[in-house]
Amino acid sequence: MLQAPEGPIDAVLARAYRNTHDRVDAPGGAFTIPIGEVSAELAALMRTREAGQPGAAFPTAYNPWSLPRESAENIAAQRALHAERAALGCTLVPGEGHDPCWHWPAEPSILALGLSPAQADAIARRWGRNAYVWIGRPGEPCSLLFTHPVADAAPRTAPSSPPTPGDHR
Repeated sequence: MLQAPEGPIDAVLARAYRNTHDRVDAPGGAFTIPIGEVSAELAALMRTREAGQPGAAFPTAYNPWSLPRESAENIAAQRALHAERAALGCTLVPGEGHDPCWHWPAEPSILALGLSPAQADAIARRWGRNAYVWIGRPGEPCSLLFTHPVADAAPRTAPSSPPTPGDHR
């Protein structure tokens, strides 16, 4: 397992994860996984699986803990992740996650159908994911799950004294 960085996930990085477009290249046509919503395309795809666990996850092995690494390392890790999911008996559908503004390159991913929540979380942590997409059952909203706490964007503590004119806290 890759060693996780210490401390919470930065709020700006967490926002970038929430804004990522995760595209699935399904046999019936590509679609984007809508975080917080139900995807009819994803539900239909999940229902094609006849046995096993009902859940699905969409992590990648690229750039563990959001730290850039060499292309060859990313490709080798993604192949190993693919093999691991296939060995679990998952149905695998290719896709990619990308920044909607294209500030960073798209990262190949594979939708793995047929996972339990524990399997999905273990895979995400083993492959250095700060977050991953999880869908519990067909027709349920798609979730973005973080593997570590997320830092607040601003401190929640009140100032020790009321601000005075010219006080720029």
